[in-house]
Amino acid sequence: MLKKIILFFLILLPNISVACKCAAPSEFDAVFTGIVTGIKSNADDGFSQMVSFSSIQLIRGSPLTSNKIYNPNVLLCGYTFKIDSTYKVFIMNTPKPHTKYCYGNKLQ
Repeated sequence: MLKKIILFFLILLPNISVACKCAAPSEFDAVFTGIVTGIKSNADDGFSQMVSFSSIQLIRGSPLTSNKIYNPNVLLCGYTFKIDSTYKVFIMNTPKPHTKYCYGNKLQ
């Protein structure tokens, strides 16, 4: 029952900005620009999205090992990406490549 309630809110409220307790790190593992080509909900853990990018251009940091990064759902401080839009994305690689709302991602 709890899964159904959570799923209901994830579907009903995907574009609502919520106040979350999230602090950006002082330094990121990588910063890049790229075009969102896909968003897979419920990646691996059920609370994340797997966001795929193309035309990736590394601005600084470690080269990316994949064109996919994890992004929590919006209720857990995730950033709202839209397919076919270009973003400047700030990521951390630990425990896996990920970003969050408070990291400073920007629509280009």
